[in-house]
Amino acid sequence: MRIGASLQPVVGLAVNPHDSAGSQARHLAAIRDLAQRGAQVVELGLDFATIYPTVFDPSFFAQVTELGAELDCAFTAHLPFLWMDPASLVTEVREATVTCLRRAISALGDLTVESYVLHPTGPLADLAYGALPPAVAGMFVGLMMGELERTVLALLDLIPAAKLCLENLETVPFADYVLPLVEEHDLGVCLDVGHLPFQGLRVTDLLAVCGERVREVHLHDVTRRIIGNRCVVLTDHQALGTGEQPYGEILAQLQAQQFAGCVIVENDVAAATFASLQTLRDDGWLSRSVA
Repeated sequence: MRIGASLQPVVGLAVNPHDSAGSQARHLAAIRDLAQRGAQVVELGLDFATIYPTVFDPSFFAQVTELGAELDCAFTAHLPFLWMDPASLVTEVREATVTCLRRAISALGDLTVESYVLHPTGPLADLAYGALPPAVAGMFVGLMMGELERTVLALLDLIPAAKLCLENLETVPFADYVLPLVEEHDLGVCLDVGHLPFQGLRVTDLLAVCGERVREVHLHDVTRRIIGNRCVVLTDHQALGTGEQPYGEILAQLQAQQFAGCVIVENDVAAATFASLQTLRDDGWLSRSVA
């Protein structure tokens, strides 16, 4: 089991496309910083390769390969999800998503990637499932799964099926809709710990149905705020130790099950990422120290 963090919260989303060398250097420095803070693996957000293809091109990922070898640091990849919809019922939208996904994957070149994370649906699925009557919502999401299958099949000449990990999101029940596709095509699962409470689930619930198909874990805390008598507000992607997720127990459970994949701390901002890594160092899960 390797434990690390996502790069995107550390570097933010803004990039100067007119300064490719400077932008690349900033991302490479952030990878080095995460490794020095204890990260054994860094998750690369491929939205950058989609939004800024002239900056985060194969030459950049060749530098990432060299840096990983120097730091003894592994990499995972979060496939593009901003403005994407791999399960869109609009053919043109889905096909454009496939084009962007394939271009981002190809930009990685020879970089060794432990696992590739894909959001199975875009925001429309969440909207449909949360706002429509259950029968209607189920019908729409079921149709979306057919389109998702087309997207997945369009990627398997670039990615081994076992490394393509579909992630459980906050709204659409993963076991009911996405897991059958995972099983049919022998895909992997990215278990997002912080998304589970939105459906009243625990880590053990998804591990029980997904088993060894879980090949990556996203780890972040969730805070709960009660407003008035009936409103409960959950906020995910918080620093470890600030909310209700028993991260230590979760890591111990994964360790006991001899989980061999990557655990990625996935916070919203750099400060939370650094705080989470410090917490994991303090608790003995990470051994490297800040240089």
